[in-house]
Amino acid sequence: MADDGDRPMRLSEIIERMAQQGGEERVTLGDLLGAFGGRAFGPLLLIPALIALVPPVGAIPGMSIATSSIIALVAAQMLFNLAHPWLPDRLLRVSFDRDTFEAAVRWLYPRARRIEWLVRPRWMALSRPPFAQVVAVLCIVLAASMYPLALVPFGVSLPSLALVFLALGVTAKDGVMLAIGLAIAAGAAGLTGAMLA
Repeated sequence: MADDGDRPMRLSEIIERMAQQGGEERVTLGDLLGAFGGRAFGPLLLIPALIALVPPVGAIPGMSIATSSIIALVAAQMLFNLAHPWLPDRLLRVSFDRDTFEAAVRWLYPRARRIEWLVRPRWMALSRPPFAQVVAVLCIVLAASMYPLALVPFGVSLPSLALVFLALGVTAKDGVMLAIGLAIAAGAAGLTGAMLA
């Protein structure tokens, strides 16, 4: 995977960077996103998608709304090919306690280590325009679907999972991850329709 300096990063390394952020008692979304210098679109999509997906942080009331808002804003800026993403202070100040965050990291880290060898640059045409703009639009649609689904127990799980794969694809320029994300997004669309019908 590539960070803001285009150096390859493992998924576990991204999580390690996240784990080092924040204060002794609280961790803000701004702390986590700041670990990447605010310049890398891939991690800025991946981190909120992981937060929304992973228990127990994603279950905090209002967290899925905050994370989906960040995803939508970042994806919109990708769509218009901005050089550096921008996020409002109000979203960056959303926080959770350190114990909850560390529990999420303990849950996520070993799973990340098991799958990260699968993520690497390939099918790179899918990560470039115009397909990159299609991915950005899809991220916005998935993020928007999380607003009503936040009222349904575990309702955001499937769109969050699709967003994780799409963000991995963007971060690593991995077209296989993007294709998997598209397939999960199709399933999420069907399930969302059934839930909201």
